[in-house]
Amino acid sequence: MLLADHFAVLRQTRCHSPAVSFRGQTHCFGELVAHGWQVGNGLLGIGVPRRERVAILARNRPEFFELLIGAGASGHALAVLDWRATADQLAGQLADAGSRVLFVAREFHPVIERFVPELGRLRHVIALDGGHRRWPDYRRWRDAQRATRPLVQARGEDELLHLYAHGIPGATRPLELSLQAFEKLFRSLLDRQLIATTAAAVVRNTLPLFHPGGVNRSVLPLLRGAHLHLLEDVDDAQAAG
Repeated sequence: MLLADHFAVLRQTRCHSPAVSFRGQTHCFGELVAHGWQVGNGLLGIGVPRRERVAILARNRPEFFELLIGAGASGHALAVLDWRATADQLAGQLADAGSRVLFVAREFHPVIERFVPELGRLRHVIALDGGHRRWPDYRRWRDAQRATRPLVQARGEDELLHLYAHGIPGATRPLELSLQAFEKLFRSLLDRQLIATTAAAVVRNTLPLFHPGGVNRSVLPLLRGAHLHLLEDVDDAQAAG
């Protein structure tokens, strides 16, 4: 099984169970996975080639998981930019990722507007919070897509994650994880009983989602059917370690 397969099962077995709580709102597994399928179909609909990276620039938020599920289902990779980086470092990260699609939170609109003209490969900027005069509103874009699983056969060697921080702010040497590598990590931690969470568990993540620790503390428990409480204001001391 790969990432999308796990979430397809969770949509069936834990459809109405809480998946992610954030800012007083709780999103169930059925909703989260349906939104992920919509993202994947949307990426295919705007012609993003298979195995290409799409980027996100935002603090912790539930849409990260929608993008990750969608990318994992449609044969794309998610490049997670380090929002603590300077504008020039962010431009370098985005250029390095080679993404033609960027999902961006409102607080980062000014910095993206500054260097978009210099990034000729970037074709689509989608505003996660809406409210931009030119960029599409994420929810409207997402909700216009089909909520069925994308008709793509994912492969283990396909890249899943491209993370731009290893605890070093502004790092430009990303950590790359394929679908198969992520599955092996998940299975290894289960076998060694390092993931003790079950479907009855409630877990909390205070690390940023551009950080491997933040991903591991969030996505891996979700794959077990746990209820994730996600914090936006991350623990910078832990992230720097």
